[in-house]
Amino acid sequence: MNSDSDKLKAYQKWIDEAEKLMSTESGNPAEEIRQAIRCYEEAIRVDPKNPDAWIKKGDALFNLWEVEEPEDPKVNRWMSRERRRCYDMATKVAPKSEEVWLVKADSVRFRDDKKEAFRCLRRALRINPKSLGALLIMSSIYKDIGNMDKSIECVEMATATNPNDVYAWRNRAERMFEVGRYDEAVECYNKAIELDSGNVSIWVERGKALLKVGRNNEALECYDRAIEIKEDSWDSWSERGKALLSIGKPEEALMCFDKVLQLFPHEEWAPIYKGRCLAMMNRIEPALSILENVVKEQDEMARKLHIGGSIPNFQAEALFEEGKIMLRLGRIEEANDNIEAALARMHREPAYFARKIYDAWAVSIHRFMLQALEASQEDKARELYIKYRNGYCELKGWRSREVKSGILKSLKEFKQSLLPSERKLLKRLERTRSK
Repeated sequence: MNSDSDKLKAYQKWIDEAEKLMSTESGNPAEEIRQAIRCYEEAIRVDPKNPDAWIKKGDALFNLWEVEEPEDPKVNRWMSRERRRCYDMATKVAPKSEEVWLVKADSVRFRDDKKEAFRCLRRALRINPKSLGALLIMSSIYKDIGNMDKSIECVEMATATNPNDVYAWRNRAERMFEVGRYDEAVECYNKAIELDSGNVSIWVERGKALLKVGRNNEALECYDRAIEIKEDSWDSWSERGKALLSIGKPEEALMCFDKVLQLFPHEEWAPIYKGRCLAMMNRIEPALSILENVVKEQDEMARKLHIGGSIPNFQAEALFEEGKIMLRLGRIEEANDNIEAALARMHREPAYFARKIYDAWAVSIHRFMLQALEASQEDKARELYIKYRNGYCELKGWRSREVKSGILKSLKEFKQSLLPSERKLLKRLERTRSK
């Protein structure tokens, strides 16, 4: 290169070409990303001391991993090592850049290297003690490891040092909501709205917090305000429908979900909520028809995409709704079949999506046992009890202890609602099987 100007032009040429490739939508995204990575490498050759190209190459490697999802562990390890090397080089060439340390922290935290992430964040805070990014990432990591007190300390510091940043107040509101401090969450959302009154998402989030403290009319006003700002926001209509459903207004909620499907015909959750509305209105056959159609459509999609299970568990939710309807109708065996089918469609560990379904499964199988006992079908009741015990004992994975605790709590409430004679029948069965 003859001059710094020529060097800058050559560097920018490769960066622009890479960015163009990264934003191209094609039938072969992996190849576009690979070409972009080669362009970033050329930019690095031109100016190896510019951290931007190193960061962008690291990000592109992550995008490539997401697109390809390589099964070969050697390829996975290489991609991980190379990505980390990119971020390490960025911090090496620009050790005083707050952004570089934040990018590296965000990268290593998703590899469960929390210690290294905290080290990077502390470096960012030494460079900029008011670093909003560092405080919010710290808050998120503390939340992930279950230290909500520290997580809240971080967002409180974020709002103290960045009092005019709407994102800081939204994050603080979210933490307050997550720990059940809903009144404080509302106050934080109020502050966020003062800073950005035209933000649809803040109005929707504030509505959710208001519902939690029973301020239902104010919550609905929030959803109305969100829709007033952006009438075609299907998400706002959806949240308004959920709110109306939660306060026992299924007819109005149904109109909201119809509007959602008008604006976004492929929104998968709306039909499930429509089924729930119709069931609450005692329109049982239309409700079941909608829910059954969701399962069929998701099966068809799974076949076309060659995937196992629905994403993210639309079938499970639809089957669960069918199970709840069957329980209301007293069709216990069908209810149990639907709820078990819902559990079979879950493709993540129990605590992530399925706690309420596991609770319902435990209750439905006990109802089925009781029905068998009342019909003097003791062998069937014993089979069902063994099935329940095996399912309960085989629960493993992330937070399975919490799932089991929820099951026991639901069963206790269920048994308390029974007649003394019914409780006696179940107790005798459990006592017999425990010997």
